[in-house]
Amino acid sequence: MNKNSIGILFFVVTWCCLQSLSFAASAAQEKIICRPITVTVPKTVFYAPDTFHDGSFVTKDALKKAFSTTMVAHYAKDNSVSKYKTYSIFSELKPTWAGDNSAAVTLNQYLYENGKVLDSTSTTYIFNVQYKHDKDKKRFEVRCIVNDMAVEAVSTAQRKIYDKLYGVVFWPQDENRQDEHVLKFFVRAMQTFAKNSVQTQKVMNLHYEAVTALSTQHIRQLLQQEIPAMHSSLRVTEEGVYWGDALIVTVAPQGGLHKIIVNFDAHYVITPDAQMVSKKDTIPLEYLRKTVQYVLPRGTYIEENVEAIHKQPAAEYFKRISGIRVAE
Repeated sequence: MNKNSIGILFFVVTWCCLQSLSFAASAAQEKIICRPITVTVPKTVFYAPDTFHDGSFVTKDALKKAFSTTMVAHYAKDNSVSKYKTYSIFSELKPTWAGDNSAAVTLNQYLYENGKVLDSTSTTYIFNVQYKHDKDKKRFEVRCIVNDMAVEAVSTAQRKIYDKLYGVVFWPQDENRQDEHVLKFFVRAMQTFAKNSVQTQKVMNLHYEAVTALSTQHIRQLLQQEIPAMHSSLRVTEEGVYWGDALIVTVAPQGGLHKIIVNFDAHYVITPDAQMVSKKDTIPLEYLRKTVQYVLPRGTYIEENVEAIHKQPAAEYFKRISGIRVAE
């Protein structure tokens, strides 16, 4: 066991001792044990591009976040809730880091009956994560090594529930099967890690201004046109348009006319190859796009005594994002 693993092991044992008080309120006493992992875990190396499509560099923090995100996503896909008669087991996976190279992934499991916690366990798996940057291939090599011991917090008076239907113990979970469920990430997640999990967040500002002679009533009618029928968090008032508590379109008097200002920060999560860009603000951004491009220009003709209209910043914005494939 190397120094990094020893350090993280000490950290995990201390952390589990402090946390164990809250894991099972109904348990009389809990103990911390270290047990060997007997399932076979293959040697795992992930590859990730070293730059995003906009030229920004992929950092270790992005790679660490990708590791954590992928671990949680692959475990939760099949193992978040198990049920037997009146019993339920709720599971959650929580990765934590000690520096750049030591990760502790903790599986917390809670046994419920009729909404009440009867018992719980906490198992922590220790990982050593190494990074190698290949400048010629322009990629990172991320090597993950699992320690052969797991740290576990269990009740000394643990309940045992036998599932007669399948002929297995429903609670506590079988250690080998539990380890396989957590560590199968190493077999299935290579492509996910590189293509979807390594990501960065970008904030792009949408700004648009128009001055019009239309009345407040007519302006409200224009702003109302693209509001989604079933989306109540977008609402039109005399001040403009609110998205939740944020005023994203402002309408204010200006010299006998009205000035309409659109100001919105759009948040994007972008992957290195830019083939998958998730839009966090899909509904308001789509509303603003249609309103700025199609609706407001219809209400600002010369005969309406428009003083000025400034569409270029918004037009450039939508042009920039039009070539990116976006996942709704």
